[in-house]
Amino acid sequence: RVFSDLVKVSDSAVDLYGREIRNIIEEHELSFLSTFSLEDIFSAHDYDWMRTRLVTEYAESIECLRARIKQEPEAKSLFNGIHRFMFEDQLYLSAGKSKSEIRELSKQLAYEVIQRSNAWSKLVEKKFAGALRLSIHPQSPLSNKIGVSLLASSDNWRTPWHSVTVFDGSEFYLSSREAAEAAGGKLSYAYHKYPYYLVQNKKTGALAQKEAVS
Repeated sequence: RVFSDLVKVSDSAVDLYGREIRNIIEEHELSFLSTFSLEDIFSAHDYDWMRTRLVTEYAESIECLRARIKQEPEAKSLFNGIHRFMFEDQLYLSAGKSKSEIRELSKQLAYEVIQRSNAWSKLVEKKFAGALRLSIHPQSPLSNKIGVSLLASSDNWRTPWHSVTVFDGSEFYLSSREAAEAAGGKLSYAYHKYPYYLVQNKKTGALAQKEAVS
């Protein structure tokens, strides 16, 4: 929700995603889990207004962010990772633009994504001051958060939101859609609704079977 508009994901898609997460929690009776999102803080029903309030109350300026990225290796590493994935997304989302135009657009979007992400982190830290915080992204040893990799990948910055899930008969891993399809991946669905790609196992040469995730 925090930066869905920047990555061209509709708020209705975010609504659906949130409902599915809550359905999984209820279906598997995961009573020790709960969700927390932007609308739990701001009572208005205008998501653009919520995002504006978040930036106004918690975000540093883009100018300050740019300066930190130039000076701090950790901030620069984060920016480079986000910029690369934004560029890959925009190659498809901004078809018709030149690569140089897309690269500049992706750079600006990366700054805004990080600005809002940091603002959200400050809000969450304030709301849950005594909590141990985990992150989907790599974190330095001295970070306030602990980085957790959910699935294997050849790229530490690859997350489920910029990737597809692939099953090769022995393990699941994250990959770009382009790489999965180039490897002959066949689109399948777990539980009839969660997409992933079946590919040949590099060691055995056998195509992964759908039943493996039933």
